[in-house]
Amino acid sequence: MAKCESFKFNEIDDSNKLVVLIAGKEGSGKTHLSCTMSEIEPVYLIDTEYRAHIVIRKFSNVKFATAKNYNELVVAVQHIIKYQAPGTIVLDSGSDLQTFAEIEYLERTQRDKVYPIFNWGEVYKLCNAVLDDIKFQRSLI
Repeated sequence: MAKCESFKFNEIDDSNKLVVLIAGKEGSGKTHLSCTMSEIEPVYLIDTEYRAHIVIRKFSNVKFATAKNYNELVVAVQHIIKYQAPGTIVLDSGSDLQTFAEIEYLERTQRDKVYPIFNWGEVYKLCNAVLDDIKFQRSLI
């Protein structure tokens, strides 16, 4: 049996980036919480809901852009990865990422809806591509 004197915390592994989903009701403080990371490192917030500017005024180390569709979101992420100092990238909101990916999939395939159900995997691949670029800091520009 291990003794409490033998306990130690793990070292932080900086080689992997975390992808964190913050879920909650509108107005519950998700964007505010994300922006508090600016006390440690720069925060790059990509706003798809056009409301984050209200919150970011409280923080000095937050850069902010808007995205109206999947392509604008991808361009913003790629610009941050290639041209900005390392920091936290916030996609505000994740549900809009899924909506943008769905619309992008429908435009690419010229379909009216995502059907049959297994085609949702293609939509999620679009979402994962953006998240993987952030997580692994891959610049594709």
